[in-house]
Amino acid sequence: MHKVLIIAYYWPPAGGGGVQRWLKFTKYLPEFGWHPIVYAPYNPQYPLVDRSLSASVPEHVEVIRGHIWEARRFYRRLKKIRHGKRWSSPPEMDTLFFRDPKKLSWFGRLSLFLRSNLFVPDSRSLWIRPSYKRLRKWLQQNPVDAIISTGPPHSCHLIALKLKKETGLPWIADFRDPWLEIDYFSHLMLTRSTRRKHERMQREVLTSADKVITVSWSWADLFRNYGAEDVQVITNGFDPADFETIPAATPEKDVFRISSIGTLEMDRNPRGLWLALRMLLRKQPDLSSQVEIHLAGKVDGAIFQDAPEISDLIRNHGYLPHQQALSLMQQADLLLLPLNEIDSANTKGRIPGKLFEYIAIGKPILMVGNPDSDAGRIVSQLSDSWCVDNDDADTTLQILESCISHRHTTTYQRHFDHGRFERKNLTGDLASVLNSLVQPGA
Repeated sequence: MHKVLIIAYYWPPAGGGGVQRWLKFTKYLPEFGWHPIVYAPYNPQYPLVDRSLSASVPEHVEVIRGHIWEARRFYRRLKKIRHGKRWSSPPEMDTLFFRDPKKLSWFGRLSLFLRSNLFVPDSRSLWIRPSYKRLRKWLQQNPVDAIISTGPPHSCHLIALKLKKETGLPWIADFRDPWLEIDYFSHLMLTRSTRRKHERMQREVLTSADKVITVSWSWADLFRNYGAEDVQVITNGFDPADFETIPAATPEKDVFRISSIGTLEMDRNPRGLWLALRMLLRKQPDLSSQVEIHLAGKVDGAIFQDAPEISDLIRNHGYLPHQQALSLMQQADLLLLPLNEIDSANTKGRIPGKLFEYIAIGKPILMVGNPDSDAGRIVSQLSDSWCVDNDDADTTLQILESCISHRHTTTYQRHFDHGRFERKNLTGDLASVLNSLVQPGA
């Protein structure tokens, strides 16, 4: 059996969608002749933690870990110097990247400027050199047939780049998000020289990797434009095994549930839905006790301020362990998929990982965002789902009225080949890429 070294920052007990992709790839790789070895941080500061996922790591996966020193610790020390004491909970420094720097305090702007220009390409950059040294030594005693790096953080790619130069091993660079077009990049307070450094790093990674894989078609085009010659799309997906132990859905029949799973930031705010709901309640006030909006994940507090008239309908669950999130999906009457509002190469290519689990659940999906996006390309193929622009509240209202009035009489049937999005089949695609690199021409 071939061996592959996978360099990943997000690994259980990390929570969130970023960890699922490689947790599932490693689960199924042995069935295709590849033994996975994961290199992950020993002492990370994950924004989200889901300890239940640790039990999901397959026994056959070998995990090696290296110590990491992150920018958050530097931020904490600055905060301590400023206040003269430790604070009670770790700061979510990454949230600075999703806000306009002009709205930050002077301390926030200073922190963001230092993070942006001292820690390149990201706040885990100090992990690169020690990881390279440790893995170079480890590989001398534990040979593998290929290396995979997955980012963000893109510092993982720079570790793999160093190992590629040292060993000549085949290397796959997996991009779950873009580099220069990632959501928060425009909010970084970069000097001109730092931005050029990012550009040089990205180009070297894209042109040095033997294969680049990414999760959407628009992003594949983006990386080709930046110089990558061999790019393949392997989307995210769902694992049917995850749905076998979900408790049966038993919501109250007189309540229509709209559920959204995942992060809701201000640039992913479904304003059109909030407006449509306000219009609906004005037309049918009695529905105020028959409609609920369930949110699971990190939610920007400003979103609640943007929807004051319907605040009584919202049930904010916060971050939920994966199985509980799946249960919430199953209990929904309508699954909400809000996309980023800004029309760019980044947002067009963003396919939220929850979409594939929505598809597996089999409930109707309301996507609020650009219908011409890659996510819209998938949702438009579903016979019982809708893609609506965020400014089209009238169409959203019509959809809500139809769904609510027919919720007890309509049986939804999804005529869609979702097998191509099953994790095992996607792992087969990854294995084919690996085989082509270690067995040229095969």
